[in-house]
Amino acid sequence: MELFLNGKKIGRQKAVPYTKLIWNLVYKPGKLEARGYKNGKLVTRDIVETTTAPAQVALNSDCNVLKADGTDVAVIRVAIKDAKGRVVPTAANLVKFSIECPGKIIGTGNGNPSSHEPDKASQRMAFNGYCLVLVQSNKQAGEIRLKAVSETLKEDEVVIKVQ
Repeated sequence: MELFLNGKKIGRQKAVPYTKLIWNLVYKPGKLEARGYKNGKLVTRDIVETTTAPAQVALNSDCNVLKADGTDVAVIRVAIKDAKGRVVPTAANLVKFSIECPGKIIGTGNGNPSSHEPDKASQRMAFNGYCLVLVQSNKQAGEIRLKAVSETLKEDEVVIKVQ
């Protein structure tokens, strides 16, 4: 494995199964890149970048179509991103949801074990840059429009067809 900080090589270490590699370095904002080699050939790489201030809410649904059976559910992942589209891992913004039928919000979550927010609500605080909302179909066809807004951030909307 090789480690680079802002394009400068920090070092190279041999990876041993079931152990971790440790580099001692001083924090600097920017780009940290790890490159993995096997028999001298690059086989994997991962990059982590320092983010800037939260700028937008981004929605991503696990499906685009729900059945009009009154029980089908879409899980919509909400991410708080910076201006370059990177998830801000320290973001804890309050996200408010509104929905246009044929559907309803049946729950929210954020993975924070210390959260005392109600799960059945139309808003949720992000935790480590994420939260989610569950949307259930009604028994009529149409389009569900879910909007997510957070103060000072660019909002987002997802459309899910109900058939």
